[in-house]
Amino acid sequence: MSLQQRRNARLKPLALNLLPKNPITDAAPHSAATVTRIICSDQCTTAASTPENTPVTVRQSAELFHSLYEVGVILGSGTYGLVRRCIQRSDGTRVVVKCVRSEDHEVRQVTRAEYDLMSRLSHRSIVTVKALHEGPAELWISMEECEDGSVDAFVRREGAFKEEHAKRLISQLLLGVNYLHNKRIVHRDIKPSNLVLSNDAHTLKITDFNSAKELLTKSGASNGVMLTDRGDPKWSAPEMRFGGFWNEMVDVWSSGLASYFMLRGKAPFCAQSAQVAKMLLSRELPRISWGSVTALTQNLIEQCLTINKDDRPTAMELLMHP
Repeated sequence: MSLQQRRNARLKPLALNLLPKNPITDAAPHSAATVTRIICSDQCTTAASTPENTPVTVRQSAELFHSLYEVGVILGSGTYGLVRRCIQRSDGTRVVVKCVRSEDHEVRQVTRAEYDLMSRLSHRSIVTVKALHEGPAELWISMEECEDGSVDAFVRREGAFKEEHAKRLISQLLLGVNYLHNKRIVHRDIKPSNLVLSNDAHTLKITDFNSAKELLTKSGASNGVMLTDRGDPKWSAPEMRFGGFWNEMVDVWSSGLASYFMLRGKAPFCAQSAQVAKMLLSRELPRISWGSVTALTQNLIEQCLTINKDDRPTAMELLMHP
């Protein structure tokens, strides 16, 4: 039986309950939003905005960022900087700003690449980037605020979601992943702390594209599979964690782990334990405790956690799950 036949057989009883009218082109209402790239220097010119797909570089004084934003509380931290809530002085709009402190060329280039990639995305399940400000020792990426925080923080504070609520969030996650994959972009770091919530935790968006990778060469040819790894090993697919060839299907595995976390408030298994590693290398899925999660939702997550990436269903196929 061919791979497609196996997938068809597995998905045959499923309905279109999670599938919106047009999941591939399900762009956010703000698809015409503008973004600005600002490189801070001693020179000063007028800032400008441009259509979403064409970021503009505008030189401004190093003090521009602090003149535009009132810096607020720290929301999180990473290897090279902080994430802060800021207030736009012009109209009081709250934004989230990722501040990277480094003079290292590679670190700065990765930050620029993250901004450039995000500025080309427009989807209701992807956080909207607003501007890049760059100074001699710092870079600031400003983006929309999702006021309910990350899935990780919310679940740890409020407890796991009820199943119907979680299923709606999982649908939004898969829509975002499907949108990225149709653009040949792999996030590579899908996890509860990189999924943010708003609208009383009824709206979910994917954020933090620091590890994202485009599977296209400059000539437009597909690279197919990749070897370099990024992301958090606790949430990584087996093929990435153990140094194998990987492709966009790593995001499907991670989405399954994140979906389980929404429902149960924890990971389904300790991915870094020696016993679990041995089982995954033997292509055996560790035993999972489901509690009161229904059989259909269990099936959805188990499909995400198909160990062989070639047999793992795509995000589009998973959106067909009842």
